[in-house]
Amino acid sequence: MIDTLIDLDRNWFLAIHHGTANGGFDVILPFFREKTNWIPLYLFFVFMAVYKFRLKGLYIVLAAAITVLLADQFAAGFIKPTFERLRPCNDDFFHNQIRQLVHCGGGYSFISAHATNHFALAMVFTWFFRKVWSIGVLKWVFFLWASIIAYAQVYVGVHYPFDVIAGALSGLLIGILVVTISKKLIKIPNG
Repeated sequence: MIDTLIDLDRNWFLAIHHGTANGGFDVILPFFREKTNWIPLYLFFVFMAVYKFRLKGLYIVLAAAITVLLADQFAAGFIKPTFERLRPCNDDFFHNQIRQLVHCGGGYSFISAHATNHFALAMVFTWFFRKVWSIGVLKWVFFLWASIIAYAQVYVGVHYPFDVIAGALSGLLIGILVVTISKKLIKIPNG
């Protein structure tokens, strides 16, 4: 059973890493997965939280920071050392098959901390921005953002598909937990 899942994951990885390869993605997806490129979005979130809700906005920012801390520690501090799965770019199975688009890194693969962190943040951002603007499409924008980042992790060769799926699910659960607690502690009016 485990061997079947590993084979499926490897085949799916190759289908994404090689099967969807193109010059546009080679430029865009390494940029998209770089967390420092999203600093303007994070600063906008902080600004809007404080601007719209003043002191309660600081609590919202704190909730987002706690979300990232929990998500990152869960993925990188607990799950990765437990499973110790090599990244595809470090796996001898893929020797000479990896298209080196980014630095591989020496850490473990399962689960993707990028996916965990960004899906957790997507949950918090969706909750918060729904309180600021009642635009229906916003509830999907942040999940699309997190999904592209997760897909990019596979595309550039640093994660398997199951790594990002497990990371996304973990991030969603962590985000739901933080939002549920935050709604009780930070009572903010609608709109």
